[in-house]
Amino acid sequence: MKKTTLLIGVGAFLVAATVAGWAALAIYFVVKDVALYQGKGGGEETVGTDETATSEYKIRFGTVESDLEGKDHLTKETTTIPMRLQDTGFRYGVEITPPDNEPYTYHLVFHFSAAPKVVTGDGFENLIPSKTLQTKEVTVPGGVMVDENGFDPGDPMGEQSLDVYINGKLVKTIQYTVVADTGD
Repeated sequence: MKKTTLLIGVGAFLVAATVAGWAALAIYFVVKDVALYQGKGGGEETVGTDETATSEYKIRFGTVESDLEGKDHLTKETTTIPMRLQDTGFRYGVEITPPDNEPYTYHLVFHFSAAPKVVTGDGFENLIPSKTLQTKEVTVPGGVMVDENGFDPGDPMGEQSLDVYINGKLVKTIQYTVVADTGD
């Protein structure tokens, strides 16, 4: 009788330990997936992955200039952008460097401190002034891409942000500040 009770006790313990082990494993994967979705644990700027690892894309933000051949380059990485109108030739933007030379798509979502008075250019989904504006999706055949922007009269100053989506996934949010132009 004691032997049977001991076997039942050991069997119950093994079943409980196995269930607890599977439960712990399931919790681990749920927490890991939530962390990846929130951009934690899978790379500071990464949300999820696909066939092309979006975490391997290098994203830089700052001022943009064109070289003698007319190709845009990010010339100064910064998150403080002077309110210098685009008719002066000043531009700012994002540089996307992929991990390889494969094609990719991207679009940007701007979050302004206030709606601009006008929206210009043909790169936005719509030209209706709003605190949030999305660019059209662009397909890049491969290589580095610089997406440049400029200011119009009536554009807002202050704290802003920019979401960078690559291959349909948010890979980075850039916090930046638009300040009065001091001529520097």
